[in-house]
Amino acid sequence: MFKKLNKKGFTLAELLVVVAIIGVLVAISIPIFTAQLEKARDATDEANIRSAYAEVSAAILTDDKKASADGIVKYNLGKYSAEVATTGKTAGWSSAASDKPTINIGGQDVAPSQIGWTISGSVADEKVSIVPKS
Repeated sequence: MFKKLNKKGFTLAELLVVVAIIGVLVAISIPIFTAQLEKARDATDEANIRSAYAEVSAAILTDDKKASADGIVKYNLGKYSAEVATTGKTAGWSSAASDKPTINIGGQDVAPSQIGWTISGSVADEKVSIVPKS
């Protein structure tokens, strides 16, 4: 005579609450993810500059008067140079302290660039310079 009521499942209100909570979590996480992504891009730029600096320094030390096999370091009239393109999207270094907007590479303060950097040096003075492109 009595029918058993089936009470399995979730109500619409419960599902809406879950969807709202997920929406809030996503809204909070997107800016955090974006900031971390920019820090990763800046770290990539820094690593690329350090690598190019090391390659140009090695080319100066060996002084073989030719470009590197991978084409990164170029030789022209006694000067070795390498170009590094930027991967960062915002101005400035995300990882640098706010009071000092540069990073130190090879004893030089390197300013951020929206385009990239030129790393160059010659055997005559045995110095490598890092200059932001403008």
